[in-house]
Amino acid sequence: ILKRRKIDTKVDKIVKKIINNVKKNGDSALVYYEKRFNDNSKIIPSKKSIDKAIRILTAAEKKAIFDSYKRIYKWHSLQLRKNIIYKDNFGNKFSYITKPLNSCAVYCPNLPSTALMNCIPAQLAGVKRIVLCTPAIKGQLNGAVMYAAKLCNVKEIVNLSGASAIAALGYGTKKIKPVDIITGPGSNYVAAAKRI
Repeated sequence: ILKRRKIDTKVDKIVKKIINNVKKNGDSALVYYEKRFNDNSKIIPSKKSIDKAIRILTAAEKKAIFDSYKRIYKWHSLQLRKNIIYKDNFGNKFSYITKPLNSCAVYCPNLPSTALMNCIPAQLAGVKRIVLCTPAIKGQLNGAVMYAAKLCNVKEIVNLSGASAIAALGYGTKKIKPVDIITGPGSNYVAAAKRI
């Protein structure tokens, strides 16, 4: 049986301060937290830095990520629901229609598997805007995560982590538009920020 995370009031107190700072100060608060925790000052990576991170990967690494992409894509494609439209003998029309959310963010703590397992279902469901949120440690992007995002046709990547990332994605800033839902794993701080 899975146990629910216990609510840690100390963590909640810290997270509430971070959220309020992001709501009040926007992108400058995000840069402050990224410099402090990841030694990174760029919250939006350039296409050049993404391409550079991907180029560093070996052919074997790319193949492993691509093979994983194909397997995960196939599995999730089998789960897609079909729309049902039914007309009964009395002329009544009933329908069961599945529509995707407009936007989602995938919180990805530098694991290509997280990017694949969260972006692919969104991609298949037809979510128009998928944002990948992953930290750049000392300004360095994880090439495997960037390649996974490329395979999933992700057009928007932000270099953020922790509670400040969740606040930015939930409320939005000048540089980051808010999303409808945030998926992906994270620390107690991330979990608290999602809950709050």
